[in-house]
Amino acid sequence: MFLRSRASGSPALWTDDKAGAGKVNTSQTFKVKFHAEAAARIAELAKEVLSSVRSFGPIDPPPSAGAEIHPVAHIGPDEIIGEIKVRQSSFNGLGTEVGRYWISKGMRVGWEGREFEAIKDLAIRLGSLTSIKGRVSESFLLDEVFAWLSETLELKRGDELADYITERCSTEIKDYEIWVPVFRTYSTTHFKIGNVDFRTVSKAILDRSYGQLPDDVAKRPEVAIKINRERSRIQGSIAACIRARAEFKKAREVAQSAASSCGLYLCRQRPEFTLSEVEGLPHTCGAGALAREKSPSAGDPTLETDLSGMFIRH
Repeated sequence: MFLRSRASGSPALWTDDKAGAGKVNTSQTFKVKFHAEAAARIAELAKEVLSSVRSFGPIDPPPSAGAEIHPVAHIGPDEIIGEIKVRQSSFNGLGTEVGRYWISKGMRVGWEGREFEAIKDLAIRLGSLTSIKGRVSESFLLDEVFAWLSETLELKRGDELADYITERCSTEIKDYEIWVPVFRTYSTTHFKIGNVDFRTVSKAILDRSYGQLPDDVAKRPEVAIKINRERSRIQGSIAACIRARAEFKKAREVAQSAASSCGLYLCRQRPEFTLSEVEGLPHTCGAGALAREKSPSAGDPTLETDLSGMFIRH
């Protein structure tokens, strides 16, 4: 379960007073600007990709008859939040995307094979530019490049790809604080490893988190059961707290990588149940036990981080 809390007037971290939190600046907008030569090269590559689009024929009509499936629930228009986006892709036997398409005037058009690889290469090239390197995910750039290509061919936009990407990145790159609960690991105090803070997930934090659910939803029996199970798994354990200025998907990647690295550091200090004798670390239980559980033989211990309980604030 991902719990997002948008800043509402105050830049204070989403935590209780005992967490020793600092401040995160949520008011400044990240401005992206590409060098003129880089923008010109991007325009050339984009023009080549635009000229390689092709048609894959008319779309097949839906079958007239099929299995009568019993619906578990009916979702009406009033229950849909936001815009519905449909992505048509093809994949090879290894699960790698090898083509992407959209419907235009009853025809299925897009890119496949080498032409689609050129779009991937363009997205990778964009991601390597200094102003956004390490701040946006490859999947985000691929989606945005495809959106610009298809909308340009449909005459819905007339801007350059570089201008579009800078605008989207400036909008999507934000300051996040992400809490990644560490599985079955507890500490009597808060501590820090490098740039990663480890704090206890308190009752107050979870109260504030689940308090964002509408009352009619939270009171449903199935929802209440799920919340109780999640709280039982997360509350009281420590979480790796990572601050990242990035696009949402990239921020999650950064947080998971940092949390995993620090968790392995904890395990390597002493792969036993208690880490209280490690200099500079508080009394911490659980990491060593999990290391033995995950690595019964000799070798590097592993520490599981619980993405299902990730907390995200920007």
